Amino acid sequence: MNRFRRYAVLLSGLVIGVLLTAGATAAVPKAPKIDSHPADPTDSSSARFTFSDDKKVKFKCQLDGGSFSDCGTDVESSSIDYPVPPAGPLGDGSHTFDVKAINDDGDSDLTSFQWTIDTQPPVLSITQKPASPTDSQDAHFEFTATDLTSVSYECQLDSGPVEACNPSGKNYSNLTDAPHLFTLKGTDVFGRSSTANYLWLVDTAKPIATITSSPRNPTNQTSATFSFSSNKGGSDFRCKLDTGGFSDCQSPKTYRALGEGTHTFLVKASASGPTTSFSWTIDLTPPPAPSITSHPTDPAAVSSASFAFSDSEAGVSFGCQVDGGGFPACTSPASYSGLGPGSHTFAVRATDPAGNTGTAAVYGWTVNDATAPGEIRGLTRTVGYRTLKLTWNRPTDADFSYVRVFVAKGAKAARGGPLRTSVYRGTGTRYLNKRFKNGTYYRYSIVSYDKAGNASRGMAVVVRPSALLRAPAAGRVVHAVPRLVWTRVAKARFYNVQVYYRGQKVLSAWPGVARLGLKRSWSYANRSFRLRKGTYVWYVWPGFGPRSKSQYGQLLGQSSFTVR
Repeated sequence: MNRFRRYAVLLSGLVIGVLLTAGATAAVPKAPKIDSHPADPTDSSSARFTFSDDKKVKFKCQLDGGSFSDCGTDVESSSIDYPVPPAGPLGDGSHTFDVKAINDDGDSDLTSFQWTIDTQPPVLSITQKPASPTDSQDAHFEFTATDLTSVSYECQLDSGPVEACNPSGKNYSNLTDAPHLFTLKGTDVFGRSSTANYLWLVDTAKPIATITSSPRNPTNQTSATFSFSSNKGGSDFRCKLDTGGFSDCQSPKTYRALGEGTHTFLVKASASGPTTSFSWTIDLTPPPAPSITSHPTDPAAVSSASFAFSDSEAGVSFGCQVDGGGFPACTSPASYSGLGPGSHTFAVRATDPAGNTGTAAVYGWTVNDATAPGEIRGLTRTVGYRTLKLTWNRPTDADFSYVRVFVAKGAKAARGGPLRTSVYRGTGTRYLNKRFKNGTYYRYSIVSYDKAGNASRGMAVVVRPSALLRAPAAGRVVHAVPRLVWTRVAKARFYNVQVYYRGQKVLSAWPGVARLGLKRSWSYANRSFRLRKGTYVWYVWPGFGPRSKSQYGQLLGQSSFTVR
């Protein structure tokens, strides 16, 4: 019995040992090994990574702190390429790749690789350089470069040898008096280069004078003041005017009582230095009076006036006035409006570029009555099929001259657009339109004019598309089944009446008389309809000849009614 107990104890221990051993072997995977990666640094805007683990795992990859994505499942090794479509190329700068392995027991530690992408040549800056011009025969340069990799530098002076140089400083000495060119070349580890240049002047012998202020050119001032400076401090200046000799001077230098004509001022910063000059013209002669080349008739019949003018002297500006006051700036032609009846005076004068103003040219004229005539009287309209007649009586003004009839039609007329089309001008008392289109919105205005050209505001006439559709009146609200009535058309054998409800045709009928009684319900196009509440739009066309050979005329009219 004891022997069996010993076997049971041994068997239990064996089972517990197996379980403990199995538990000990279960663990999260090791951090993956990155087997290949891009160079660091690199000029490639793409990257390929391969990685592996000692067991089959699931890999997750991440770029630059973004989200992890699957990059291998149930494998011991895998790879990934960046950029991942549709993303564009990887940008310049530092990038970090992370990969981890995952199994049922959890995630491994991250394995990372950091590298730098540089696809651009270095950007060079010359931070220290000599002034230009300078009297120093020595030159010191310092420079920097902006790049993601190390940069090597080469320096060259003028056409001399190219030498390796250090950004902390490059020195040149014993430079000759002349312009000099410093050329800096920077090359990164990938062999990409860029250059920067600096050109300066070495002048150890002759200071240069610069004129900093001078008279206006041309001018009508007989005095002139000049300010000047030198590129070298402590320079002694010498000045000269016209044909005189050089003499010592200081800035500013003033000359007075100068005569009319061209003058030249010269200055140099030493007795042997180069001269700097300025020439200007003194003009004391005013321009001649302008010529007025066009003007209103005298007397004038309108309250507006336009003047054209010119001057024999080139480059002048003009000032104009009407009926006194100042001479504000003006250009030709100059126009004026709102002039009242009576005498008026226009004056124009010229000012040359030197500032001399000449005498004014003057034109006087008289404006006759500018009062608009009265309106026409007794205006009536008669609308028929394809015809319109307007009749009126002339205004009683003694200076009445004629009338004009203006028209606008269609949508623009309905919106109140301008009346630009003139269809009649004369002294008559009627206007007949034999090409009138029924069913169209028309707006007319009859304007009267006097002999001075003054116009009245005009008398308006509106002809609506429903002018020949008599009942119901356009826009009328009806509470019973309506009867449609329209103006009879001579020689019409029948009519086509079409009715629409909410944009849908609900009836097309062909009565032989100029009326049609609607019904509370009807059939059309194999459908049944009832008279419902809402707005109906109806049209009428006249028919000529027998129905079997029907010929339809122009639209007679368009109207609407609302059922309540």
